Amino acid sequence: MATAVIGAGWSELLNQLVEELRSVDPDAVLEDAVVNADGLLRLRARLSPHARQAGNRLLREYERRAITTCELCGGGGRVYAGRVVIIRCPSCV
Repeated sequence: MATAVIGAGWSELLNQLVEELRSVDPDAVLEDAVVNADGLLRLRARLSPHARQAGNRLLREYERRAITTCELCGGGGRVYAGRVVIIRCPSCV
């Protein structure tokens, strides 16, 4: 099960991603940004065929960056596992 709730810290990360996607494909559209059941950010974009490979690399890079980015404030974060997996900095835990 996934949810579309994205914290402010990850929202800034997504804004940066969109800028980079548009540098490889001016018509790129970020279609989906969800937090999956594991608490990790999963991304999907609509890209032109010529930009698909580079765009998909960017999507995976930003998914990896999200693992070390606090989803609330955008600072340096880490995975906290409990009943629900979250990614937070020490200040936002």
